[in-house]
Amino acid sequence: YPAKLAEKVTDISKDEYSINGFELGPQYGEQQDILMATVNKTTTEVVNENNTFVLFTFKHLLSRLDVKLNVESGANAIDANVLAVAFLDTYQKANFNKGIWENQSGNLAIGDNLDGDGITLTSSETSIFPNGLLAIPAHLEYGDASLYILAKITLPDETTMEKYWTLPLPAITWEPGKRYTYKATLTAEFNIEFSTPEVQSWV
Repeated sequence: YPAKLAEKVTDISKDEYSINGFELGPQYGEQQDILMATVNKTTTEVVNENNTFVLFTFKHLLSRLDVKLNVESGANAIDANVLAVAFLDTYQKANFNKGIWENQSGNLAIGDNLDGDGITLTSSETSIFPNGLLAIPAHLEYGDASLYILAKITLPDETTMEKYWTLPLPAITWEPGKRYTYKATLTAEFNIEFSTPEVQSWV
């Protein structure tokens, strides 16, 4: 999985559990995940005439990124529609060798423009990409990558303006099979309150 993996991979070695030349796509809904399962060569995990069933437990090899946005609550809450969200300056290519991602390279913006008038924000958190974005696991120092947000703001006199923010990501290591949820709140002063992500196992 997925069926089209070979289009982005130059060489896959089943014996060494390696993938050379993997290239990640940027668009939400068009990215392709990688799942891998291995078995130990024991009598209970090898298919033979006495053991015709082997249980595989698949694990994600990539990292998942989620974005949740909201506006500040209260009398000064603003009217905002998110038009685009992306993680900038992430890695586009890498090799997977015996359980480790290495030789990360390239420069990729992961995300998408949102259809129509975008997504209207409320004081409740809204998930921008319900199925998550995929990223190549890597260690990032502060500012190596950033979160870009473009929104249309409707002012009290009904005029509108577009405003964008580029938020440096805190230092972090994106690990395989982990889910990172980044949350941001748009305040009445058109600022963004932003913190370190929540980290969970991705199952």
